[in-house]
Parts: sequence; structure tokens; C-alpha cells
Amino acid sequence: MSGGALIRVLKPPYAPLLGESPEDFLEALGGPSWLVVKGTGMGRPRAITTLLHGNEPSGFRALRHWLASDPQPPVDIHVCVASVEAARTSPLFTWRERKGGRDINRAFRAPYEGPEGLLAKEILDRLLKIDPEALVDLHNTSGSGPSFGLAAVVDDQHKRLSSFFTERMVRLGSSLGTLMEATVDSFPSLIVECGGVPDSESDATALRGIAAFAESESLWGGPASEMAEFYEKPTRIKIKEGFQLVYADSKAKDADLTLRNDIDRLNHGVTASGELLGWVGEKGLDVLIPQGPAGGPPIRALLREREGRLETACELKILLATTRADIGVSDCLFYLIPST
Repeated sequence: MSGGALIRVLKPPYAPLLGESPEDFLEALGGPSWLVVKGTGMGRPRAITTLLHGNEPSGFRALRHWLASDPQPPVDIHVCVASVEAARTSPLFTWRERKGGRDINRAFRAPYEGPEGLLAKEILDRLLKIDPEALVDLHNTSGSGPSFGLAAVVDDQHKRLSSFFTERMVRLGSSLGTLMEATVDSFPSLIVECGGVPDSESDATALRGIAAFAESESLWGGPASEMAEFYEKPTRIKIKEGFQLVYADSKAKDADLTLRNDIDRLNHGVTASGELLGWVGEKGLDVLIPQGPAGGPPIRALLREREGRLETACELKILLATTRADIGVSDCLFYLIPST
């Protein structure tokens, strides 16, 4: 076993690490880990990252299943399993980042400070050194929701990458400091949201996609895949620091923002204008921060307050709505895209 200051580079065979369950595999890794599945040919390697967020396990579970099948991909497959410490914190696969730490998938830009920044820099340096043919970074939505590819660049190559996992795609319009943003100028790079953590289909999506991506003789050999659903540059909605967020089935007393506790149901399909999302306090919409592309719609074109109710102001596609207050406060409440 060798490697940098933070990442353990593990040598095959990997079967002894897999154990009887994903939890056994997680414990065997112990910390951030790098695995290489040797290919049968000499082409450019491909790269997979998973568990950048410790509470998004579908990619990790699928990786274990795929490794157990004794795969023989045509080229080397480099795999990074990142936030192992967060994932191992009890209850397992619950914590997005390590306790007291910060979101590593917001740390892939200078300055690379603190443990997460240093780990992000090491992951990035390793990826740039191997110069993979492509990278897929596997995630889950924290609430129930469909799978989709999230890209900074939408072209034939990124559509092809997405098609290994899903026929839905979203073009990211804001800069967040993600691994995908840090690498897309060097090689095709795609975030894959495999579906919601609570959804049984998410693990199957991840496994099907890993096998297709890793074992395809040629990533670019087929025709460009047209996406069944494609959305442009969503507006990210955050709650301002210091304000109270609650999830409930009615307005919470003294809360600055109450979101309905089944709001993740709205991740599926299109939400009509006037749909109840929750309730606002005395400051109304002023507790919210919209983050989106320059020239994007103002928040009051997306959301409205009516007699204390928070409602959609137009027909919207809602993405990544969570029902976890810790994630809603630390990351975002949801993404919004006008459907027309």
C-alpha cells in the first residue's frame, strides 16, 4: 500500500476488501482510497469518483458489486472513494461531510485549505496526472428524485457519458467548486445524480452505468445520444445564514422558513404555478438567496409569497429538493428551472 499524504492507493486483488456488505467494504477502506482495475488493453484509462458526499452511497454500493464480478475492462479504470470518514460516522452513510468539516465537492478550487481542500487537491492532481479519457462522478440526491447527468459543458461526448446512466441532463450554470468543474477543461467530466437515496432504483442505475462506462470498448464509438429531458442552467436557492429552516406539514411557529416535509416529491415531473412549497416568516422571500447564471430570472419570477404561503410563481422543474434541514442550510434548498 502506497500513496500521498491523504489517499491510500490500494493494490489488487480487491476481493478480500469487499466483505459481505457495503458496510464491510467501507470499514476495510478506512479512509480516502484509490483503486485501479487493470484493463486488458493499453488505451487511455477512465476514472470514476464516488462518495465525495458520505451520505450518497449508490455509487459506492454499485462499485462493490461491480468489483465482486471480477470485471475485465478494456482499459484501466481508476476509482477514487473520497469521503470515507464521513460515510463511516454513525449512523453510516448519513453525514454529507465529516463532523466539523466542509463539503469536499465545494473545495476543488484555490485556495486548497484545510483537510478537505488538501484532499481535493490530491484527488485533482492524481486525475490530471493520469489524464483519463473521461471522468464520471457518482452522487445521489438526498431526497427522492430521478437520475440525471449534470454537466458544465453539453456536447456529444457529455451526452454519451450521461447515456450510460440516464437520459436526463442538466447544464450547470453557476460555479460551485465541484470536481467536475475543475476537470472539464482537461477531459470530459460529468456528475451523475443516480437518483434519490431513498429510491431503490438508484443503486441499479449506478451499477448499470458503471458497467457500461467501464466495460465499453469505445466510449465514443456510438452515435451521440439525444437526451429525453434536457434542462438549462438552473437557479440554486439557498437560505441566508442565521435564519431558521424547518420541514413540517404546516407553518412552524417562529420559523423563518417552513418547507413542506414531502417537498422532494416535486423532484419528479413538472410543478404547476401556484403549488405550495411551504410558508415564510416575517421577512418573506428576503431570507432566500438565488444563485444562477447572469441574466437568469429574478427570484420573484420563480417564487411568490401569498398570505404567508411560499408558492411557485410559474411552471417549474424542481431539482434536488431535500427534506433534511442540515443539508438545506449547509448546501441549498433546491434548484429551479422555468419549464417554458
